[in-house]
Amino acid sequence: MNVNDISFLNLVYAFIFVGIMVVVFILKKTNLTKTFLYASVRMTLQLILTGYVLSYIFELNNPFMTISVYLVLYTFATFTIFKHSKIKNKKLRYLIAISQFIGATISLFYFLIFVIKIKPWYNPQFFIPIAGMVIGNSMTGLTLSVNTFNSNFINKWEEIECSLMLGATPKNATKTIAQNALENSLIPTLNRMFGMGIIFLPGMMTGQILSGVAPTTAILYQIIIMFATFITTAISTLIFSTNVYKCYFNSRAQILDVFKE
Repeated sequence: MNVNDISFLNLVYAFIFVGIMVVVFILKKTNLTKTFLYASVRMTLQLILTGYVLSYIFELNNPFMTISVYLVLYTFATFTIFKHSKIKNKKLRYLIAISQFIGATISLFYFLIFVIKIKPWYNPQFFIPIAGMVIGNSMTGLTLSVNTFNSNFINKWEEIECSLMLGATPKNATKTIAQNALENSLIPTLNRMFGMGIIFLPGMMTGQILSGVAPTTAILYQIIIMFATFITTAISTLIFSTNVYKCYFNSRAQILDVFKE
């Protein structure tokens, strides 16, 4: 079975429904009307542009271009974490960037080379979509981990100071909140794993089935991708949560303000 082609006219029909929802939002005086309209238009333009760029990259099939795209994805994801965490401390930003890079790179290359076994390893048709998924999940996990650690650190400031005065090291004084940051970062991915196949069908699997791939093959790919995204998030947040205390204290175990440069 071949997937049906979707023309720009079909896209117009989809936008008609979007327009109806905008009218409903306006009548209901919903505050998200402008945000919804802006997000819809921006998403459409971004995806159309991405489609043309990917078509060119797929035809080129060049390792340097594939790696360049990977680095661009990584850079945007890292700066997104910086933006959402609102942290300006250079040492903490460096830790976030390193954690993101190590987790995504190890997981991506392992699953591409040893599990899926694509040839050549830089085949952009496989490399780029999977890279986007693992980096995206790692970004979400790290953002949760950073924000959880920071909020708990602020809430337990006095408790941490008391622990330090009683002789605890910075690592031991923040051990509980670091563990909590790690666990919170993994919950969204675990929830998706619990509901997958019963409550919902994931996007990648649905896309493959619509394009004519056998459901059993699509399922195997989805299982592999879910393991890859979970492991990526786990490695990234594990590196972060294990070393984050170093960014909140100086060499004399004094608490630093991570919101300053």
